[in-house]
Amino acid sequence: MTPANNWALYEAHSSFVLGFHGCRKLVAKNLISGKSPKFEESKNGHDWLGPGMYFWENSPERALNWATDRYGAEDAAIVGAIIDLRLCLNLFDFAALSTLKDAYNGLKTAYTNAGLELPLNTGGPDKGKRALDDLVFRFLDQFREDNKLDKYDSIRGLFVEGKELYPGAGFRAKDHIQICIRNPHCIKGYFNPIAI
Repeated sequence: MTPANNWALYEAHSSFVLGFHGCRKLVAKNLISGKSPKFEESKNGHDWLGPGMYFWENSPERALNWATDRYGAEDAAIVGAIIDLRLCLNLFDFAALSTLKDAYNGLKTAYTNAGLELPLNTGGPDKGKRALDDLVFRFLDQFREDNKLDKYDSIRGLFVEGKELYPGAGFRAKDHIQICIRNPHCIKGYFNPIAI
């Protein structure tokens, strides 16, 4: 599942990014204080980038919006993180998209041979519950492990979400870049974001 020209040398990122994680107030307090530096990996089977800890890249407002919708205004909080993406499957990159498509094709073949149907992405036009995508990433992880390839430390992609930003727009009201951290060593530190 690698292209003819192997561009793997460029999968490692050489800079830090800021990510923002929506959560409950107690979780934020414990992460920032170091009281509970536990890496909170989501493993719910419908995460669109597979298992990991999710961050909005450079978007504290969107992270807080999500946390407020999920936990209510009284309990919503965000945590900032300094992130080193390290070995990243960057879905803005053409080669990474080819890798992901190859993983899907491998998964589809395996399911067809076993007489099984692939799960579907559901949840309205945004497809917020991504059972198929989650399974493709898990299949890719297993393929890399079986072939003694390094695991991806992070995955980065664009999530298209919400209503049209304006009539006929190619942008949506809640589009965002999301990062899924799979290796807790990518997180160099947590911080309390400052609203100006």
